[in-house]
Amino acid sequence: MTTPTMPNEYPSDTLFAESSAPASVDVIHELIMAGVTADVTMSARAEHGRDWWPLTIPMVSAGVVPNWPDVVARPTNESQVRAVVRVAAHHGVPITAQGGRSGVVGGAAAPTGRSHWI
Repeated sequence: MTTPTMPNEYPSDTLFAESSAPASVDVIHELIMAGVTADVTMSARAEHGRDWWPLTIPMVSAGVVPNWPDVVARPTNESQVRAVVRVAAHHGVPITAQGGRSGVVGGAAAPTGRSHWI
């Protein structure tokens, strides 16, 4: 029995069977007003709902998103990072920071529940 390899993309025919709701309109509006790109598309949220943790390989191979973030925020400078933190604190939501998402123990994926990403 071989272990499946981590796919680079989710299979398009099975993705999005179950997803969480995106971030509230207020959160998205405040991020945009601060100049931060706020992506709530299902494809961006799915892609940022995983890292390279071997235990999730079967899930990702089957098109199952391990953890659905509410929004993918993409700050490009220090001021925007502060804005993301300010908005998250104001709304009482957690942030899971991501870099290359090369972690292999699930640390680059938000815990289950409503989380925001940078």
